[in-house]
Amino acid sequence: RRNVYKLKKSIEARTQQQCCVIYGSLPPEARAQQAELFNHENNDHNIIVATDCLGMGLNLNIKRVIFSTTSKFDGFSQRSLHADEIKQIAGRAGRYKSKYPTGVVSALETVHLNYVRNAMAQDPLGSGPSLPMVLYPTSPQLEMFANHFPKERFSVVFKYFMANCRLGENSELADYSEALKNAQALDDLDMSVEDRLTFMKVPLNTSESIAFLAFRSFAKAFCEDEDVPFKFQKQNLPPLFVNGIVKPQSLERYELNFKITDCYLWLAQRFVCFSESEKAERYAAHIMESIAEHLSAALPEMPEWQIRHVSRPKDQQRGRGRGRGYGSGKGG
Repeated sequence: RRNVYKLKKSIEARTQQQCCVIYGSLPPEARAQQAELFNHENNDHNIIVATDCLGMGLNLNIKRVIFSTTSKFDGFSQRSLHADEIKQIAGRAGRYKSKYPTGVVSALETVHLNYVRNAMAQDPLGSGPSLPMVLYPTSPQLEMFANHFPKERFSVVFKYFMANCRLGENSELADYSEALKNAQALDDLDMSVEDRLTFMKVPLNTSESIAFLAFRSFAKAFCEDEDVPFKFQKQNLPPLFVNGIVKPQSLERYELNFKITDCYLWLAQRFVCFSESEKAERYAAHIMESIAEHLSAALPEMPEWQIRHVSRPKDQQRGRGRGRGYGSGKGG
């Protein structure tokens, strides 16, 4: 997020162009709003600054993708983007039967440009070995297995099951690290295996203490056979603007609260006791409106990110690009 806003601020200062932003922790509705703003013909938002999530699920009219980096933090460590990830992002440039049927891909630095070229030159996935089938156990399978260990905590049973599965050829288990962490948080609660597995799959990273406490409160109220209230209130949110300046810590809190709200609504689709979905939707809408207001401003307390230009062939020097870096889809 910080690198996105640093680059946004630098581009706007140097080009007088307005930038849209897209990054992973931005709520999906806000991403769609930014995409719509960028695609609109009659405004000055001709550049979009984004992380690698640009390559997934957004309808964008892009002429040029420019990489500012070829690495990412994947939740565990900083690593180089894989060739298929490079192609997924680069593939946003140009679209059949669109205003830009042909796209251009570049990078801000020579080292990244060479990396992108090498990735684009690799054989497509379909020409190599087929990808493995990703498997995840069903509720009946785990319930049958858990019956053999009636006194053991379910998280231990689940971990043992996953570690000792026998898989067929060309198959692998889905990543279950987040599910295991959630299972451990539920060990002291009285739940059926089916309900426990549902809670284990919630779309919420419970590493943050606030998210963990919310997850626990949802599960505990559920186990007590009560209606699960939605307790978040607008007046308890920290101010997003202080003296006209957006506070990054407040923005992170807004984004986290949106994820918790999304988790509540996800559970409400599966359990009728999560009965305050309308209240949760209004709260989510308030967060969305606040973030939308914020997106029109830069973060002035962040240092400016210096752009270093890469020499390119003359026929590629016109126009503006975008990607994990910046780009333009509404100009030459």
